[in-house]
Amino acid sequence: MSTENVVPLICVSHYLEMTENHSKNNLLSKALCYFQERILPSWNKTIMAFRATEMFLRQSVKLGLIDACIESVIQKALANPSLIGQPMKNLI
Repeated sequence: MSTENVVPLICVSHYLEMTENHSKNNLLSKALCYFQERILPSWNKTIMAFRATEMFLRQSVKLGLIDACIESVIQKALANPSLIGQPMKNLI
């Protein structure tokens, strides 16, 4: 798994119903775990994953991937406004 393919993997594995009913150690749970543990903590990886949601927009919205990315970016920006430059500093 990688930053570039985790969003498509989540969407495809959800579509194919690769859930706990399919297998205990299934692709959907592995991809979601990777997304939460490796992607969301990283500013750059979150932005890359967010960009990847564009190709899978409906599924990304339905699965909460877009909301998770946006929330992650907001938390990072609020924690350290200098990460996104001067305009954010003026809003806080």
